[in-house]
Amino acid sequence: MIRSLHVGATLGVAGLMLFTPGVSSQTGAEGGPQLVRAEPKQLEAARVRVERPSAATLEQTLEAAASVAAPGALTWNANPRLPGVVREVRVKAGDEVAQGAVLCVVESFSLGEAVHDYLRLEALVRAHEKALPRRREMLERGVEFAAQALERGKTLGERGLNTWRELNELESALRDREFARDNALFEFETRLEDQRIELEAAAEHLRLLGVDTASLTQHAPGAAVHENDAHAGRYEVRASVAGVVIELGARVGEYVDEHAVLARLRDLSTAWIEAQVGERDLAKVRSGALAQVELAAFPGVFVPARVAFVGFELDPHTRSAAVRLEAANTPLAAWSERFPIRPGMSGRARIETGREQAALSVPLSALWRRGELDQLFVRTADGAFELRTVQLGARSRERVAVLGGVSAADEVAVDGLFFLKSMLARGDE
Repeated sequence: MIRSLHVGATLGVAGLMLFTPGVSSQTGAEGGPQLVRAEPKQLEAARVRVERPSAATLEQTLEAAASVAAPGALTWNANPRLPGVVREVRVKAGDEVAQGAVLCVVESFSLGEAVHDYLRLEALVRAHEKALPRRREMLERGVEFAAQALERGKTLGERGLNTWRELNELESALRDREFARDNALFEFETRLEDQRIELEAAAEHLRLLGVDTASLTQHAPGAAVHENDAHAGRYEVRASVAGVVIELGARVGEYVDEHAVLARLRDLSTAWIEAQVGERDLAKVRSGALAQVELAAFPGVFVPARVAFVGFELDPHTRSAAVRLEAANTPLAAWSERFPIRPGMSGRARIETGREQAALSVPLSALWRRGELDQLFVRTADGAFELRTVQLGARSRERVAVLGGVSAADEVAVDGLFFLKSMLARGDE
């Protein structure tokens, strides 16, 4: 119904143009020029617009079917470090989070046990470090007493009050004291070093679990435990990267293990678009080449993109390779939602394959293809329009190079060609 009304309206306008006084067409003799003459007001009403051929850079493009992919390389899972129970969820699906943001809080018996082991070892090390000087002092004092006894024995021996055997026993007692001192200190220091090694291993284990040991302190009996205190085995699951929470698996009160996915994050600031390029055209595509993508969801909107990767394998059925384009996923005038380019959308991609400088070019809208001829309407000095055959070169999405048939001084009709074609057809009847 709508199409019929459109066609009818078009024919009505054409008829009005064909039978308007002051409008005529002229077909010359065989091989002569074909002219269309019309009053300026009629040309203005038909929106006939002219433009001089000009130099231009023509971008060669390749068009291919495309679809928006869900990039696995830009998707991250947030998993528990230890099994436990989810006590708090701080985000919801659709939230945009910064790197390091808290996603949820998990309470783990294993973490609490690891913290308590660390604090116990830390207390033991500190106690033994504190006792070491006192222990050394006591052992040294025993040696000192034995040395003093020997000195007294020697003095008495010089006076004839001590026998050689008694003096020998005093010397043996001193050596025994010294040996006992060295042995006791060695065992004590060895045990202390072993405890330090265990403490460092416990601290490294906590660091791997995301617990800062510098923030841990001994809890006094009966002291309150804070909500997210590691003493209670509670730890925060944070976002490793900035992104959008596209899926939330954490539920308060639910038991989770290390394989559970608490949240799925994706960096949506960059859209990945896969274009399917045929085998014959694949050699034209280069990494880094500019491209434009028109999605079915946003007709007429061309999103600038760039070739990021050319696939290494061809599909055996379609004989095409996937070419990944990357585009900034910013709000569009057609849809102001955040990250409007969504995985699963389809469309067409135009990939730039080369550029060519044209000395003269005209818009594609000026071109009329008649059979095997490429023709343009060129305005003559008296205001008429002459249909002229031209030789064309390379073309881009909007313009085409003209190699012969017109000059830079000519004025070529680029809009309103329907009116000129209608008048020419009238003259041919």
